[in-house]
Amino acid sequence: MMLPYSTILTATLSASLPDRLIESFEASREADRKILAAGGPEAAAASHRLRTIVSFRDVAKAMMQQQAMKDRLATFFDEGWDAILMPIAPVTAFPHLHEGGFNDRVLDMDGGKIPYFSLLMWISLATFLHAPSVAVQAGRNKAGMPVGVQLVGRWHGEDRLLDLAAGLEENFGFSPPAL
Repeated sequence: MMLPYSTILTATLSASLPDRLIESFEASREADRKILAAGGPEAAAASHRLRTIVSFRDVAKAMMQQQAMKDRLATFFDEGWDAILMPIAPVTAFPHLHEGGFNDRVLDMDGGKIPYFSLLMWISLATFLHAPSVAVQAGRNKAGMPVGVQLVGRWHGEDRLLDLAAGLEENFGFSPPAL
């Protein structure tokens, strides 16, 4: 089962792809399902192709799940919480990757490899639920690379969110990278 976030995101991003490409993805649907079920190095690309040709019904289901999650987030903030403090990514800052296709790129994490695409999942709460967020530096790792966190707040609560971000910067200190 595809996550509602990746279902809507990929369907939206692929809406303007050429018809010939979409037709080729549709022709490989069954093969891609088998690749995805088997796992392995080709599974990420197969998963992306399948999300690209997801049905309207599946997008509508994902949108219903999205609204239910928005409602739960609103309830959370209505209970008196100002923000959610959470990681931006599972890794610290890293050199930008330009080689290979997007699905071929990987990052080192704790001695293992994770797909570059997985970075999008860490910002999905704010992105998928259209909630305001702000990234704040919360220190540096042993190698001197910045470690960031994100604050996610209530809709139309950007003023409070920015106040909280300023407080984090005052307590943890922002230091620009050496140029």
